Amino acid sequence: MLELNNVSFAWPGRNILNDVSLVLNGGEILALLGPNGAGKSTLVRNILGQLTPSHGDILLDGKLINGGSAAASGIAWVPQAITLYPKLSVNENLRCFAGIMGVAADEMGGQVAQALELTGLALRKNDLAGDLSGGMQRMLNVGIALIAKPQLLILDEPTAGIDQRARQQLHQTLLALKARGLAILLTTHDLDDAKRLADKVAILAEGKLCAEGKVADLIQARFADQREVRVRWPEAQPRPELEKLLLQARLHEEQPGYWSGLLDNNDGKLDALVKQLLMVDAPAPDLVVREPGLDILIQGFLKGRRQSDA
Repeated sequence: MLELNNVSFAWPGRNILNDVSLVLNGGEILALLGPNGAGKSTLVRNILGQLTPSHGDILLDGKLINGGSAAASGIAWVPQAITLYPKLSVNENLRCFAGIMGVAADEMGGQVAQALELTGLALRKNDLAGDLSGGMQRMLNVGIALIAKPQLLILDEPTAGIDQRARQQLHQTLLALKARGLAILLTTHDLDDAKRLADKVAILAEGKLCAEGKVADLIQARFADQREVRVRWPEAQPRPELEKLLLQARLHEEQPGYWSGLLDNNDGKLDALVKQLLMVDAPAPDLVVREPGLDILIQGFLKGRRQSDA
């Protein structure tokens, strides 16, 4: 469906993207992750045709689309900023944008009805868009993007600033679209969304693709049997003997009273540390042991890049 081959982009004197290659198939959700300034927005703008790659090719369903119109290529975009006519009803907004997108008159009713159903807005179709909550306005923006039956749907931070009910509706909608074979690309800082929705993730740092694949596979490949350990002491500073214990386990202090790190689950050190912490004659710490998550995975790749650049 979507294929990026060694896509690079540069402004005069500055490289923004460096040889990014990705594949997104129909019926898949790909979450594009990375810190601010990693190149996510620039990559999306290249896919949308708002920018043209300095090098490399972008193909949709086998057709080269470098610098082409997103709508003409079969791509729909849901920006983070709400884009609606607030004084028109939900139904009127959908019909208005359908007309702008060139949807045929004899298809418009069916397309609008389907968008209302998928986004959970059927019962609100006569309400003014400006009277909807922020989350429902976001869902209306998704419905507008679906009007022209895109092959690829791109969403920029889709759950930013919306309530839990709207988040659940958005998740339901995206999973339903995935089941219908739509290819979906989303950029997000919400790692819980990425883990719940995405079939695979792509992690960008400084314009380079650090990793791509299923979350579980990436975590297993990078961390194997390691576990993340988090310790919080009731007192801001642990006693010297406790601090020595934490340092020996190679935990680091994130902030006063909060320590964390990775320990191998199979060499006995993790079990030994837990037992020692629980036996200490001091106020009991809050102790969390878990499989490393996406946050630790991303931090690991960013740290690796900084070390390689040093």
